[in-house]
Amino acid sequence: MKNKKVLIIVAIIAVIVIVAGASLYFVTYNAKQLETLNAEAEKLSKIDLLNEDVDMEIKTKGKYAIVEETMKNYLNDTKVTMNELIKLCNDSDLQGILSSDNVSKDAPDFVQTKEKLSTFKTQINTYIEKCDYLLNKENIENAINDKGVNDYYKELYKQLMLDEETSEGLETTRKELKESAEEVNDVIVGLQKVIDFLVENKADWKVSDGKIQFTNTTKLREYYNILSEI
Repeated sequence: MKNKKVLIIVAIIAVIVIVAGASLYFVTYNAKQLETLNAEAEKLSKIDLLNEDVDMEIKTKGKYAIVEETMKNYLNDTKVTMNELIKLCNDSDLQGILSSDNVSKDAPDFVQTKEKLSTFKTQINTYIEKCDYLLNKENIENAINDKGVNDYYKELYKQLMLDEETSEGLETTRKELKESAEEVNDVIVGLQKVIDFLVENKADWKVSDGKIQFTNTTKLREYYNILSEI
């Protein structure tokens, strides 16, 4: 009988030791993962998305890795979209629209030029909308919602992704990009006005040595007035 009691006590002690060990491991594991995740979030908060790459290596494990991956994927998608917008602007060659070479090739109806401006305007507005969406606070918060994690990890993601420093940085980037893109858009509209004016008044000008020369001084003044608005 005593041996049976001893065995029961030993078994209980063994269970307690196992549970205690598992609990200690769980606490230690979570503390380590949280420490690593915080360190990664700190690095992400200091990234210049226009000039630096996002470190896509996932350093954490389990559900913490889902949080880290969501943060990095979102920021990387934002970086890619912004860089595509910048590349689009840099490759647009808007200054070449009224160059002697383009005028000589496409005057007097400027069919290709009008198509180029229209396409570019559509493209840039698409990227403006996409950047605005990605840098919107509500959309950033919602990115974790379909990742299959519970409320603890969702809140953890929101706290790390949208701390004060990161939120301010993203909002500043959002405003700067939007302002820059709108300036480019204004230039496109201005160039479209110039081209439309030239097409509508093609009887009053000709191309000589790759340059537009007006035969009507009134139209010449109107032309330069439109140019000055760009």
